[in-house]
Amino acid sequence: MIFCGIAAGTIFSAVTFSKETIVLHLLFAELLILIACGLDYHLTSDVRPSNFFASQFLVAFAGGMFIGPLLLIGVVSALQHGPTHMVTFVVLFSATQTFGSLLGSAFFSTYQQQRTQTYRAELTRQLNPTDPQVSQRLAIYQKSTASTVNDPVLQHNQEIKTLNQVITRESQVRAYNDVIALNGVFAVLLLIWGALNIARSKWRSRKETTSA
Repeated sequence: MIFCGIAAGTIFSAVTFSKETIVLHLLFAELLILIACGLDYHLTSDVRPSNFFASQFLVAFAGGMFIGPLLLIGVVSALQHGPTHMVTFVVLFSATQTFGSLLGSAFFSTYQQQRTQTYRAELTRQLNPTDPQVSQRLAIYQKSTASTVNDPVLQHNQEIKTLNQVITRESQVRAYNDVIALNGVFAVLLLIWGALNIARSKWRSRKETTSA
């Protein structure tokens, strides 16, 4: 799905490319990422790979459509300062793409781990052994381990271990939802920033036309 999305986005960008649509392609890519975040938000532990097909296709489509106009804007800006700036642009473009990828991955990974620990602490604090739901869940775990473990102490330890695994899983799911929400916030900010740039460019063009 990711490969098809990148291929489709690249083809779409090439077919619809023009000087006037460069910024629109960037805005459209940000809009697709925002839609993908909306599709993936409120995930549960019952999610399956097929649930990500649509969102991952949209993100890949946005990436394939985004990189072409972005590269072209950089090339045009470099050529305006002379052909000698092309080497500098190529080096900077490669370095920023690599650094940005590493920085983004590290940032979201750290944020996800921090949120996981926060949710895990909250869920653990909310668990009360006298709660009927908690007792029922432990009883279910006891039945699943009784057939293989005869020692009551080992059975209890296995029940607690299984419960901790469930808490960790649910904490990770909630943390990933927070990551998706944060990514959506970034997409909204970039969308607003791009729209303001378009409005400012049109305002300047209209002002220059009026002055002439």
